[in-house]
Amino acid sequence: MKRNRRALIGKLGEEVATRYLCAHGYQVITRNYRQRVGEIDIIAQAAGELVFCEVKARTSGGYGTPAEAVSVHKQYKIRQTIKHFRQENRDLAKLNYRLDVLAIMVDLFNKEAEVEHIKNAFV
Repeated sequence: MKRNRRALIGKLGEEVATRYLCAHGYQVITRNYRQRVGEIDIIAQAAGELVFCEVKARTSGGYGTPAEAVSVHKQYKIRQTIKHFRQENRDLAKLNYRLDVLAIMVDLFNKEAEVEHIKNAFV
């Protein structure tokens, strides 16, 4: 049951993050880009810049904030996955890029979510 709940919260977080980005002028290029080395939740473009987004959703701060859940190991995997994406998409690889974290606190009872958008969260 816990796995299903985590998957539901993660899916909801990604939906909220996608809507948030679109409402703030981002064009979503793809979601859940996967490679052998890892996954990037959302890849978007805004103001001529490519934005790789890691989405972390939580229902409480009991295990820390959503942003704190982006470990050094996860950051490494994201960087490796970005290399693959840029090699496969040479036209987009010419753009400057950054790595953002969208930290989502979800209230399942009230069906609300609060988004913290951390730009340039890690290098």
